[in-house]
Formats: sequence, structure tokens, C-alpha cells
Amino acid sequence: MFFLGVDGGQTKTLCIIGDEKGNILALGRGRALIHILSPEGPQIAEQALKEAVESSFSNLHGSFEIEVAFLGLTGVPYSDSEEARVFEKIAQKVIKAKKIFIDSDPAIALAGAFSGGPGIIVIGGTGSVSLGYDGERYARCGGFGYLFGDEGGGFQIALQGLKIALKFEDGCHPYTVIREKILKDFNFSSIEEIVRKYYAGKIERSEIALMTRSIRESAEEGDEYAREILFNAGLELSRLCDCVYKKLNFKDKVFVSGMGGVFNISFVKESFMKNLDPQKYIVKEPDFPSIVGALIKAYQMADIEINEEIKKNLKKLSI
Repeated sequence: MFFLGVDGGQTKTLCIIGDEKGNILALGRGRALIHILSPEGPQIAEQALKEAVESSFSNLHGSFEIEVAFLGLTGVPYSDSEEARVFEKIAQKVIKAKKIFIDSDPAIALAGAFSGGPGIIVIGGTGSVSLGYDGERYARCGGFGYLFGDEGGGFQIALQGLKIALKFEDGCHPYTVIREKILKDFNFSSIEEIVRKYYAGKIERSEIALMTRSIRESAEEGDEYAREILFNAGLELSRLCDCVYKKLNFKDKVFVSGMGGVFNISFVKESFMKNLDPQKYIVKEPDFPSIVGALIKAYQMADIEINEEIKKNLKKLSI
């Protein structure tokens, strides 16, 4: 029996094929996705899936029938959402499988982090979201986008830094090295120039999020305002975790994993861990990346137990 997983994100789309024992047979890669309900969303989704799936099968010889395909995709809030239904129709055209399941990208990240078992993940990338599983039920907090949420994510960190730098530039905030760092790192003449270009559509949100680097550098040089931004980001991410915890029924201490680029910033990670209750949580590194989580979900949908043999074979994968 053969199983397929897909991790479709805003930077790339990955595909993985494995057998029922966790042996990885092939990996493939396709272009990034955009929001599926946008005008070009379905067309790009079909292209991305075709590229990822076809490049996977190009590494295989012979005929392979897929028992279950599980896709974790950006822009899908829940498995029964409109976004999921649109993706499912596209996947059915591209993937020849007996069963196809669509869910959010945090769902496969969660499955990968704890090998399909209970736990809570907190994702701090450009945005932020938390998802948990107590062995019976799932719960989610955050993930409301840059206008209504994403506290602790890269865009909000950068935005807070830009606001402070703009106020300093405008003469109504104490000195901060943040302004100097941003202008030097990204080759702008002023913070106001960044604001004008953003409103004109010449700078994307993802480019703003990259300015998190300047906030980190400022904090490392001792800038108190940068450090406050990063400490607050860690606090907000811990609150997402607490929100999920309250919605579920964990009988013992629960495993927690922080995932995403924001957790590579020591000030954020330290604040996150400091603000988690040690009586409730055990912080650990994820068992597997999200793409392996997609394969684990495919196994679970086929009622295959994720035993030690499967885990051992999955750990041989190098991405």
C-alpha cells in the first residue's frame, strides 16, 4: 500500500510518498500557493499540485496506487470549509487516490510535531496560530490574519518596530537604533519611504515581515524598545498556547512545540518559555517536519497505528 502527503504553503508545495511501513519512496516540489478563493487561486493551486505530485512520481518506477492522500494547505481554516472543498475538487483532478483529505497546514504541523499524538503547537511565522489535540478533540486559537490577529508573528513584530522608528523619525519618540537598522538592512532612505511604498503596493507584507531581522539585531545591541517588542511577541505566543489548552481536556502535562522562524529569535523563544506554566507544559522540539505530518495523517486516515517501526523509518528522511 502507498500513501501520499502534501504540504502546500506560501513559499513552496511539497509532496511525499511512502509505503505502509513509513519507508519514504519519493519527494517532490512545486510552486507556492496563494489564497484559494482569490481569482487566480484555483489555477495556481492546480499547477502547484501537478508540479509537486508529478515530480514525486518521476522518481518512481512502475505503477503505484495511492490508498490515501492527505493535503495540509495554506488558506484552509478547517477541513469542512469552503476553501477545503475548492481544494478537494482540484486535488481529485491531479491525484489518483482512493481517498483524499484536505485540512489546514497547522493540522499537518501538529501531526508531525507529536507523531500524530496529543500536544499543542504554536506557529510563529509571518503570522501566528496555535493548534492542539488532546487525543479526542482538536482546538485552534489565532490565525486571523494581519488585520485582526497574528500577534507574535513576524509581520506584527516588524510593524511594531516600524511604528516606533516612524515616531522617532517624526520627532516624538526617544532614540532607538531600530530606525538605523531597518534603513541599513533594506536600503531605504527613511521609514516614511517604506510607508509610502507599502500603501502604493510596491512592498508586500512578506517583505515587511523580513524586517523582523532588524528588530532582532537591535535587541542584540541592547535597544530596550526592540527587546520589549520581542518579549511581548513571546508573551502573545504563549497566550495562544494557553487559549488552546483551555479548550481541550488534557489529563497530564502536555507537550508543546514552537514552530516557525520567529522561534529562531532567542528573545522571543525565552519569553515564550518563561510565560508557559511548567505545571501544565513540557516544551520539546517537533518530532518531524510538516510534510512528514501530512504522511502521518494519511496513515491515520487509513487506521494505521504510528508505531515505533514507522517512526524509525520516517526519521531516515532528510529534507
